[in-house]
Amino acid sequence: EWHLRLPLLGDLLGLPIADNPTTAAFEPRLRQSALFDLVVEMLQSWAQAQPLLLLIDDAHWLDEASKGLTVALSRALAGLPLLLILSHRPARHDTQLLPEIDTLTITQRIDLDELSLHGVATLITNRLGGRPSPLALSLIQAETQGNPFFIEEVVDTLRESDNLYRREDGEW
Repeated sequence: EWHLRLPLLGDLLGLPIADNPTTAAFEPRLRQSALFDLVVEMLQSWAQAQPLLLLIDDAHWLDEASKGLTVALSRALAGLPLLLILSHRPARHDTQLLPEIDTLTITQRIDLDELSLHGVATLITNRLGGRPSPLALSLIQAETQGNPFFIEEVVDTLRESDNLYRREDGEW
């Protein structure tokens, strides 16, 4: 049954899967609906065989079709052993990324704030094996706005370029 709709996955995955007579006859709206149904059915089948984790990283970059598929998945997969994680940057104050998902009873929202100054200092200390000077800490905090990944990248770049170095007193 999936084999007949397999060419639809080419659209989703960017693969050169030639249409068959059935999928070639689909008009765009039907094509998208059939693709969503196919993906939902596949994940339902796989989740019944074993628990699944589906991670969508950088969900703030999803296009409208991908948002539609994500909403369809979240509605259809309730009750299955499947964990769907959407990782994204905070939305603007007046908007939600996918409000349709936020209203589902199975949704658990976890907001991660930026690291505090103490958290930034701890991360830098662990990264460098020594404390940052107050000036280095202040500059890195201001530049990275407490984003842990960005902190690590900035510290590594500053260190590799010799713009962050260990002083004789052990501070960086």
